[in-house]
This record gives sequence, C-alpha cells and structure tokens, in this order.
Amino acid sequence: MKRIAASLLLLVTLESAGQVSDRVVPVALGPWASGEVKALGEAAGAPKVEKFWERVREKKTPVVERDPADKSSILVTFLARAPAGYRYPVPGVHGTYGWHDLYRLENVAGTDIWMRTIRFPAATRTAYWLTSPRGRVADPEAIDIFSVFADRSTPSQEVYTDPLSGYSAPYFNTATGTTVGRYSWFEGPDAPPEPFLTPQSKIASGSVTTRVVKSALLGNSRDVSIYTPPGYKKGSGRDYPLLLVFDRDEYLATVQVPSLLDAMIHAQAVPPVVAVFVDVIGYAERGRELPGDPTFQRFIQEELLPPLEREFGLTKAPAQRVVAGCSYGGLAATLIARRYPQSFGAVVSQSGAFARVPPSAVPSGAGRPEDYGEVARLFADGERLPIRFAIDVGLLERDGMIQSNRHMRDVLLAKGYAVDYSEFMGAHDWIGWRGSFPARLTSVLAPGGRSLARP
Repeated sequence: MKRIAASLLLLVTLESAGQVSDRVVPVALGPWASGEVKALGEAAGAPKVEKFWERVREKKTPVVERDPADKSSILVTFLARAPAGYRYPVPGVHGTYGWHDLYRLENVAGTDIWMRTIRFPAATRTAYWLTSPRGRVADPEAIDIFSVFADRSTPSQEVYTDPLSGYSAPYFNTATGTTVGRYSWFEGPDAPPEPFLTPQSKIASGSVTTRVVKSALLGNSRDVSIYTPPGYKKGSGRDYPLLLVFDRDEYLATVQVPSLLDAMIHAQAVPPVVAVFVDVIGYAERGRELPGDPTFQRFIQEELLPPLEREFGLTKAPAQRVVAGCSYGGLAATLIARRYPQSFGAVVSQSGAFARVPPSAVPSGAGRPEDYGEVARLFADGERLPIRFAIDVGLLERDGMIQSNRHMRDVLLAKGYAVDYSEFMGAHDWIGWRGSFPARLTSVLAPGGRSLARP
C-alpha cells in the first residue's frame, strides 16, 4: 500500500503545488526611496557628497531598515559610487540564484550616487554582487562574468564585491576551482541566529589535512581534505562517525564546516566526527559526476572510502555515516546513499537538484530511462531503505527548486522515510546553506537523536 500511495502522491503533489509568490519586490524607482538613506543625504546636504559617502562607509552597505508599512519586511538599499552620464555604464545589483535578475541602480541627479531599494522579508540572509555591463575588454577587477538573461536581451554583466559591504565571503570560480575574490551578503533583523559561527577562542580545534586522490575508474584525480576532531588519536580503537561532503572548497571556506564542527562538538550537539571534503575538480566534471553518474558513485564506494576507513577508524554503522551536499551535491548525496545504503544511512541535502535525474543514474534493466525522469520516482517505486534525510531549501529560490524539494519530502514521507525538512529565507547560495547546515547535521547525527531548533 505504501508503494501505491507514494506513486499516487508523486502525481498529485506536482499538480497541486502551485506557484510560490515572489518575495523580492523592487521599490518604485526614485531617489531616497529609503528613509534612512534619505536622512543620510539630507544631513550631508546635496552639495556635500563626500560627507554622504563618509556616513555610508560608517553605516556599511546595503542599508537595511524595517519597512514602515510592513514590519515583516525590510527595505534594502544598495549603493554604488560611479560617474554619471551617457558615456558611462549604468551599475546594477545582481542577486544570487533565486532572485538573480539584474536590478539597475538609479542616479541621484548631480552626484555620483547610484542607488536602488528592494523589499525583502525581514528574515532574509542572502548574497549579492554589484554589476557593470561587460565592456569590449574584460575588467581585471571583476570577479566573474554572468549572462543574466538567457534570451541575451541584456548584455553580460561583470560582477564585483561591494567595497562598502558590511559582510563578505569567499567566492570560488567552479570552472577553475580557485578563489577569485569575495562576494557580499546582508541579513535582516529577523534572520535566524548562527551560534556556531560566532568565534570561540577557548575551544579545542580539530585538524584539516589535504591529499590528492587518484581514480582509475574516472581517469582523474582530485583534492580531498580530511577533518579530524579535537583529541583525535590514530589507532585508538575508537570508531568515528563519518561526514562526507561534496564541493570541498565552499564547504571548507564559506560554510566553514571545520570551525562549525569544532563548536558543535564542544557543545555536544554532535559527537566527534571525521569529515571528508571531496573536490569537484571543475565546472564540467561537477556537471557530469554529481547528477547521478554511476562511475562517480563507484569511485566513492570502491576507491575513496576503503583506505579512509582503514586509516581513520571510521565506524561501519551506516546510521552514523552521513553524505551531504548542496544543489547537484544534494542530488549526488541522495543517489549515492540510495545505491550504497550499507555505506551511508543519512543524507543532508541543501537545495537538492531533485527536478530530474539523467538516464545514467538509472540501474541497468530497471526500466526505460524516461520513466525515471524525477529522482522522487526512484524512491517511490523502490523498496524503502534504512536512510534518514535532512532536506532544506531557500524560499527566495525559483519555484521549480522549492517545489521539487517539497515534492521529494512528500514522496519520502509517504514511503515511510524519516525526513527532517526545513525552508530558510534565502536564495540558492552558500550564505543560506551555511546558516541552515548545523541544524540539518544535528537532525541526523546528534547524540540520542536530538535535534537543534530549525532556523
């Protein structure tokens, strides 16, 4: 009966899901749409532009204030300093995936002040870039180039860190696997706290080492970093839980998983755990390997795990072995646990790309590939496996991402899986995933099965 119910639910939830209303609303163009920025400008006086920028530098950007007409919303004013005139490009602000349209800034007449106010929910925490249309010669100061609209109705934009931003984080170019700069982010007054990200100087720190792992199956090699917890002793005879994470660079530097684990272990929110961070090599490899490539799954199971198990004393109990990732990484984690439940009994998926699974993910002889277009069907039509799930998604993401994650949750619950599901007020970016990661991890790894309050 559960199989029938899950299969029916697979069809029903997609039809009844509907659309999620747009939560990011540009305020009507016009100088001083923000009350706080207007006060800064009026205090400085129109001719005293330097005084205005001095005050902005003290306050930091973007300027965030509660919407006086709706206390559950905030007005976020993005500011850029640039020349004005027909010879000069118009700057803009570019949100991360989910609200990643291009919002052009407007010039305050007679000044070098450009601004745009956008309304967000007060619980928002998300990243952004300042932009400028790409010129004939690439600007070496730009950290990346984005094509904002698929129909090419808008020129490609070079994107920059906001030099006046109060918050920034490392930005990695997936194509090269290197840090190319930093992107900016902001948060509203109702954004959930991030207790484990607060620096704590008096707690013990674990260690991170990095090695190159070669794969005969894939014909490539990649960096793999291993975190060992405070007090770890090789050969102690203790069996350590395992956390395996994709997108090594971002989970190490932006999500800051090693320092998160230090703080969580200190607070006894999770047991001492060995964490393995697997590099994705580059853009092409990530797009080929993570969305269900069976050879990549074999690499994890047959080439990566066995030597790590022997060297680091990892537990053999699947319930204490977690595989985690975001977007394609969340999909990869889900499919690897499904294929090898003897190795992973828990999945953390952040904004998992559950909309479709390529035919390569379907086991040989399981049926026509087109019958398995959605990852949820693999679970709806298969036997229930001993896997626990922690799934989250950002409410500022596109409707397709939100609905496919809700759909995955519903099918798993109908099938009888244990699912911890949460939605955060953020976009498809590392700032949102960083904030929600500790709660998802504790829901599958906490001692005694206890969980943190959801963000």
